[in-house]
Amino acid sequence: MQLDPSSVYYSPRLATERQKLANLVKKLSKKLGKKLSICDPYAGIGPNIVNAYDKMYVDQILANDLNPKAIPYLKRNLPEFSEIYCADARRLATSLSKKYDMIFVNLPHDSISHLSSLCPYLAHSQETMIVGWALSDSGVHDLTQQINEQFKQDAIINLRIDEVKSYSPSQSIYSFTIQLNLSP
Repeated sequence: MQLDPSSVYYSPRLATERQKLANLVKKLSKKLGKKLSICDPYAGIGPNIVNAYDKMYVDQILANDLNPKAIPYLKRNLPEFSEIYCADARRLATSLSKKYDMIFVNLPHDSISHLSSLCPYLAHSQETMIVGWALSDSGVHDLTQQINEQFKQDAIINLRIDEVKSYSPSQSIYSFTIQLNLSP
């Protein structure tokens, strides 16, 4: 991974979570019987994609970040065929709709409130997955309720939330995996 810490943010603290992400990519690819198209609308310099990418399981990548200083690092860190954008992720979702099998959402302070805005990225003809991280001071039950409120009834096939670690004395960081069927 190439980066300049004075101009872009990167934290190695989620290395174990990124390995889990790679395993989820492999599992979903096998379940769907195809290579996946993956999307990271808040990619930073691309650590989630770098860890999740395996040419056996992924054949399409979209990476986006609002920070223009992250874009040169995305171009260096990701496979050449990756589509790379510098845009507001929620606005970009409307122009690149219904295409991706899996989305990564690493925007811990705002992940949950952005979920419904990111759904246009997802394919609507099959099972899809959102994997992300969120900060909370209220625990799994409240996060579950907040996530359920972001989707229409029966869209969620499975929801898993795990506490990753303490973030501060009053907050923890949680990982979430949402399996969805957004069929019309």
